[in-house]
Amino acid sequence: MNVYLPTVLFQSINFLVLVVILWRLLFRPLRVHMQGRAQRIADGLVAVETGQREIATMREEVQMELERAGASREETLRAARAQGEAERHLLLENARAAARAERDRLLSTVADKQTQREAEFLRSLTPQLQTLVARIIDELADAASFHRVSCERFAVFLSELPPALCAELAAETSESIELVVAREPIPEVLRLAVARLSMVPTVTRVDPDLLAGAKLIAGEMVLDGSVRGQIARTIGDVS
Repeated sequence: MNVYLPTVLFQSINFLVLVVILWRLLFRPLRVHMQGRAQRIADGLVAVETGQREIATMREEVQMELERAGASREETLRAARAQGEAERHLLLENARAAARAERDRLLSTVADKQTQREAEFLRSLTPQLQTLVARIIDELADAASFHRVSCERFAVFLSELPPALCAELAAETSESIELVVAREPIPEVLRLAVARLSMVPTVTRVDPDLLAGAKLIAGEMVLDGSVRGQIARTIGDVS
């Protein structure tokens, strides 16, 4: 094989020159570019890790804020409920106090009117009857107990009526039998006595002029157990 040495040397020099040129013009910039790209990737990974840590921190902070907000909301609701309950109790107490005051005022007014009626009626009686009625009222302590005792006596009287008389009373009216009382409330014992008569339903009304007790009206029949009726009968007996 014939090898021409100058040609080999020339080709070798050309190859080395080509390598040097490629190294400077291609491989070196490519290596620099790859190193820069690797650095950017590394920086990006670091940034991602930093961002993830910041996101985790922000999530913790947001969760803490939500927990604080929830606790604050619950506290606010509890305070609002407590305040609302206190205001409700205050309104109820004020309403009860106003109702009690109005009730006491009405009772006082009714008592004053009842006392005035009793006084006017007593003034219309003879001195002997005035003394008798005043002594009875004093013994019974007040007009309310006087009324109750009178109703109880009338109830006993009604419960002891003969059956024939009860039937006659019921036959007097086809609608109702009227029960008139001197004042409220109607004692339960009086209602029981009327129920024992087995009559039609009773219509009840209040007539302060009776002073105390009650009377039963069935058509033209009247069973008067009031104090006014008793006094009227006493006046009739005396006269």
